[in-house]
Amino acid sequence: GETVAAVDCGNGVACWLSQTLYSNADLRLGYFYRPTVPLRTVSHGWKQFAKLYTRLRSEYLGAYSYLASYLIITEESMDDINSRLDQPVSERCYRANIIVKGSPAYSEDDWNWLRLGDSVIMRGFKPCTRCAVTAIDPDTGKFNPHFEPLCTLKRYRQLKSKEERELSGSEPVFGLYAGLHIPGIVRVGDPVYIGTSAK
Repeated sequence: GETVAAVDCGNGVACWLSQTLYSNADLRLGYFYRPTVPLRTVSHGWKQFAKLYTRLRSEYLGAYSYLASYLIITEESMDDINSRLDQPVSERCYRANIIVKGSPAYSEDDWNWLRLGDSVIMRGFKPCTRCAVTAIDPDTGKFNPHFEPLCTLKRYRQLKSKEERELSGSEPVFGLYAGLHIPGIVRVGDPVYIGTSAK
């Protein structure tokens, strides 16, 4: 329900999109162009989240993502959930753009600062609550008939505090939203250094 601005890419692109996706709808492609399109801010629609998740900053919101431009999961967390499922699911179901290998399952829940490679610094700020989209097979576009992995995640991966559950409901947790603190280049295989939250 959040309204965001975009630069319209024009009628030619809109026509191509509609034809390619076999849609009768008037599809448009929006482009984020920083000098023209204003950035989203915590004070506009995200105050409750910022009050609870104090590391959330306006600059972490991104232009068109739900809450953050970066979503981090670990291979070990994927291995754990897949070991609980009759049919393992692809990491693509979780739509993460950073996958870390070599840490205990769900350790990302407590990650605060991350350094990727030589220069990129990120800040973890909120656990990612998962919606029904995780139950869609990315190859077929069809829902899993048993609504997995969502149903299994709901059994053991809930938000920890009452305040978090009041804000986000009963959606299970899988992954960590992060904001970019210092930009740079990230390569597959880069070392990842983690600073965890104090318990």
